[in-house]
This record gives sequence, C-alpha cells and structure tokens, in this order.
Amino acid sequence: MKYLIAGLGNPGEKYKFTRHNVGQLVVDKLCDKLNVIAYFKKNIGHFCEGNFYEHTLYLFKPLCFMNESGSYVARALDKFNMSLSNLIVVHDDKDIPFGNIRFKFDGSSAGHRGVQSIINVIGKDFLRLRCGIGAPYIDDTVEFVLSNFTGDEKKILDEFLELAADAILYYIAEGLNKAMSRYNRKVSKA
Repeated sequence: MKYLIAGLGNPGEKYKFTRHNVGQLVVDKLCDKLNVIAYFKKNIGHFCEGNFYEHTLYLFKPLCFMNESGSYVARALDKFNMSLSNLIVVHDDKDIPFGNIRFKFDGSSAGHRGVQSIINVIGKDFLRLRCGIGAPYIDDTVEFVLSNFTGDEKKILDEFLELAADAILYYIAEGLNKAMSRYNRKVSKA
C-alpha cells in the first residue's frame, strides 16, 4: 500500500525550526528512520520515498506557506494517484502539551490554518497527527507559532520528533485503533 505523509510548515530557513514547522521536522525524522538519502524537488514541494515493510511512503513537505497547504496536498495526492484514506497530515497543535501527540480522523481544523486549507480543498476525511507545541492560552498565536523552540523544548525536541515518527510507522503497521490507544495520551514530562 502507498501512503502520502505531508508535514505542514512554512518554506525557507527562517521558519525551519519554528513551532509551526514541527510537521516538516517529523517528516525529516521519518526520512532518517527509513534511511532515505535525499529529497527530490518538484514544483509543489520536496518529496522523498521510503519503504516500510510492504508499504511505499511518500514523505512530502509542501513548498508553500501554511495557509496554502490545501491545493499543494491535493496536487500531491493526484501526483501519486492516492485517495484520502492514504493521507496522513502532520501538523503542530497549540492545544496539546509540548512533546505529546494525538491521532485524529476528520473533524474541524480547531483554528489551524493549514488544516483548514486542506479541508477547504479536499474535505475533512483524512488522518492527522497533531503534534503538541503547548500554549492553549496565549494571546498572540501567530507570534507564538512562528517563534523558535525554547531551550527546554530543544532539550526534548529530538525525543518528541522520534515519538511522532514512530507513531506514524506504528499506525501503518497496526492500524488506527491501536495507534490511538497507544499514542493518544500524555506521555511527555515537558
């Protein structure tokens, strides 16, 4: 089976290590875990292809700003002739504590502009891996998500990315119910 794993974020070095780009950092971690050497660039983003057991994984980082993600993800699905059931969108979520993750299938965007863009273009019936960046009560969401990780966050960032990458592979191997049971709980002490 083929999967498209889309890590949301903003393009360019300026945003690479911001909280809003955690989805793309998870995709980079998956590339490492699958021993993929390099991305290949297409007009819609950076892709790499890896194998996990009998599955082919297309890891995708859209070359667009977050609020334009929908059309880029739709074009990537078309490129690989995949349905929504084979899509996993990885993104930041300010309402989840830093270092924690949650799988979610369908539903609203909860205010996430990248997810809302995807819903607007292809509908809501796709799997998401929500990666907690931990600030449910902040006043300026834009400033927060576009800022870099704190020193304390950087100390556990690699562990966080590893957890998210492992969760995706576990989902592919074991299915959504088992993945949700295992990962949709507080696991970090951050």
